[in-house]
Amino acid sequence: MPRQATGSVETHEWRDGKTITYRARFRAYGRRWRIDFGTNHEGWNEERARVELERIMGQIARGTWEPPAPEAPVELDRDETLHVTASRWWQRRESELAENTKLDYRWRLDHVLLDLAHTATTAIDARRVDDFRQKLHARGLSPRSVNMALDLLAQVLDDAVEYGLLDANPARGRRRRMKVAKTRRTFLEPDQVIDLLDVAGEWESGLPPHQQYGRRALLAALCLAGPRISELTSAPRARLDLHGGRLRVGEAKTEAGMRDIELTFQLQAELREHVAHMAALGARRPQPRRSSPRTAAASTAPATSATACSPSASSARTRGAKPPARCCSPTRSRRTRCAGRSPAWRSRPAATRAG
Repeated sequence: MPRQATGSVETHEWRDGKTITYRARFRAYGRRWRIDFGTNHEGWNEERARVELERIMGQIARGTWEPPAPEAPVELDRDETLHVTASRWWQRRESELAENTKLDYRWRLDHVLLDLAHTATTAIDARRVDDFRQKLHARGLSPRSVNMALDLLAQVLDDAVEYGLLDANPARGRRRRMKVAKTRRTFLEPDQVIDLLDVAGEWESGLPPHQQYGRRALLAALCLAGPRISELTSAPRARLDLHGGRLRVGEAKTEAGMRDIELTFQLQAELREHVAHMAALGARRPQPRRSSPRTAAASTAPATSATACSPSASSARTRGAKPPARCCSPTRSRRTRCAGRSPAWRSRPAATRAG
């Protein structure tokens, strides 16, 4: 006796969080079947899908149900332009991209389609890609921006290869790219960090109480812990665990940035002193009228770094040491933390090593 046909309704939620596909799974004629009915945007819901499943089950019981015929492969137009190929690629990828990524990709697509929109996809070869690269450079784009546009063109042509329009992707490979000058990533040496913190502390001690926001502690956290300036200035006191030696980052540019930052012993001492000093000032500090201490710290952090460099340079020259650069940005302070993890930085004498 053949096994009785059974089935169920399944749903699949898309990545965009707005689209739901309804499908049926059932057993008939000795095998399992899965049939997609449609999406919620096409008028399908769970109740309608169950009604359709019951109709199919009835046909299977009567022996009148016929499996759907396999869809014939869609023949692509061999003469389609890159505009059509790029539009198909964009329609497939758009729902998977974040908003900032969409803006970036649209900017790249504008440059690609400005020159290649009416070019047949099958006619694009390495020479066409090299000519396109030169046009981008002549338009005033930097080598890095040119390579970004070429990277997106390569993604579009990957689809053309998979669909059989091209045998190979002519936009792939290092020879199609422009040479980008390597940016010099500078950082502070251990003795420069100490000079910078000392000068920042002396400078703030001469300010009135209502203008003291912990500039030394701010620079110490940037140099010794390495958070972004936005992560540090937006962190409330509750996220600082001085006993455990950790700072919880709850607001970051990406999900991967949500993390716990381990604090060195020297940084913990700096922050304890800062917390005690701010508590002592709390009783006599007037309430700011236009901004909070957190906002003021965020706005004065870059200026604090740059201003403190001048006196610390004088101190370094007096001792015969290397002075810091004229502009010590929060980003440079963050790179100092990354450099502090290297063996060369840690091999400095303990008397001059900052953290």
